[in-house]
Amino acid sequence: MADDEVLDLREAAVLLGLDERVVADEAARGNLPGRRIGGQWRFSRARLLAWLGGGSGQDDTEPPSGRRALDEEEVDMLLAALPDEPPSPAEQAARDDNDALGDR
Repeated sequence: MADDEVLDLREAAVLLGLDERVVADEAARGNLPGRRIGGQWRFSRARLLAWLGGGSGQDDTEPPSGRRALDEEEVDMLLAALPDEPPSPAEQAARDDNDALGDR
């Protein structure tokens, strides 16, 4: 994987070892380097790795969840296991409903 690679939200979440919602929320707050393009988040792999190195000046030695970030081999393995296509809107709605039930 090249450091200048552009990642989507799912790939950035896998790289950081975080839930996609956490990544989107942190990026929206300006705590993670990313850009919203056409309604979708895009991230520079190099900038995310630099952020992990502590370049923001904040106490960000750990990702926001407190979990360690994945190394490149782990990211490659997880990305290879992901489906080629994102879930359909109906599948995503069912997942969201299941997530909401688990929060109760």
